[in-house]
Amino acid sequence: MAAIPEFAGNDYLGLASHPAMPDALAEGARKYSFSYKSSRSGLGWTSLHEEYERRTESFTSFTSSCILHTTYLGGAVYFAAIASLGVTDVVCDAMAHSNLQMGMRAAGLKSHTYKHLDTADLVQVMQNLKPGGKICIATDSVFGISGEIAPLPAIFETAKKYNAELLIDDAHGFGVFGKTGRGIVEHFSIPKEDRLTVLYTMTKAMGCDGGFLCGREELIKICRASAIINGGAIPSPPVANACLKMLNIFDSESWRRAKLFENRDKMLSILDRLSLPVVERAGSILCIAFKDADEAKKVSLKLLESGIRVPYFKYASEPRDNLLRIAARAVYSDSDLALLRTALSSCF
Repeated sequence: MAAIPEFAGNDYLGLASHPAMPDALAEGARKYSFSYKSSRSGLGWTSLHEEYERRTESFTSFTSSCILHTTYLGGAVYFAAIASLGVTDVVCDAMAHSNLQMGMRAAGLKSHTYKHLDTADLVQVMQNLKPGGKICIATDSVFGISGEIAPLPAIFETAKKYNAELLIDDAHGFGVFGKTGRGIVEHFSIPKEDRLTVLYTMTKAMGCDGGFLCGREELIKICRASAIINGGAIPSPPVANACLKMLNIFDSESWRRAKLFENRDKMLSILDRLSLPVVERAGSILCIAFKDADEAKKVSLKLLESGIRVPYFKYASEPRDNLLRIAARAVYSDSDLALLRTALSSCF
């Protein structure tokens, strides 16, 4: 029985099903076992982990990197580190990912929000904070449900003006945006200076697991020594080996990004012919804004009846309930896109 096409999810380049993935996982397990067995500072750290971490640095052109067992802990690791450096307040986008929200609370930092994507409101919030305090600004790069892109050049300049730390969660930008797919920092040519830290994930475009934090050496050293990392939050050897393999395959198979954007443009043509309003058109997330939640749910069910999976559910970090998130991916065939066209047409 053929699998039902999924026009959703985060495997934008199709790397999760790459034929090299099982071999990479097995190779890591054979050489070092499945378990990481201990913490980073103990027996858990291997030459494989060291090679993977060095590769993330060269891949992103950052000075230092700290690899993570799960990207969701990235916020907790980062905010604990900057709290130890005297930061007391975090100003974040109102729709920032929950890992950032959880991390700043766990670190005991004071949280302030600015209106979604509104840099004028960000400046107003910054002006209202106590003068002389140490501040961090935090935001997603590409918001995972709507696909909206944060105005990062303006946010970076605001961080610079107020001498604030800046954390960018680049989960949905990494592997998609930028001339070579290095993410939103490359896309906007944001300087990799000391105030900037970026949280990358291997679970989206790279099709793997875990992630890593990149930034200045002083801060990343604190992250590596944190209780979370030394408590065992490093990738297992199979995952570390697979991540290393996927980073190399990403560069050697650049056709995948080209195919992603080719399919994205074809999908936009389908949506435009049906006069469906797309929230953001620049990336791999094509989110349709319906009149209400009931219409979004109805379309999701009708698509399933037509043989396409685009699940509707209430997204944790997205207050709008009328959105149906469709994802462009490199692996769609012309027949898949034809099925999408027919299925969507039958809904209206």
